[in-house]
Amino acid sequence: MKNIAHIILDGNLTSDPEIKTLNSGKNVATFTLAVNHDYKSTPEEPGEVSFVDIELWDRQAVNAHEYLKKGKKRP
Repeated sequence: MKNIAHIILDGNLTSDPEIKTLNSGKNVATFTLAVNHDYKSTPEEPGEVSFVDIELWDRQAVNAHEYLKKGKKRP
């Protein structure tokens, strides 16, 4: 697959993954990952957070639904 980007994110789930089974029989799980930014101009400055929507398919969707929980760091 030439048009796939691979990224690594380190963060916390904002809610438990939701899983749905489509009419085709495929599973899809969705959740949001909160990623904290470590860089700051000054120590007093609050850190920034990015919220990234994640979508997983098939076996990855089932695994995410089974093992990932709100507030838990990704494995």
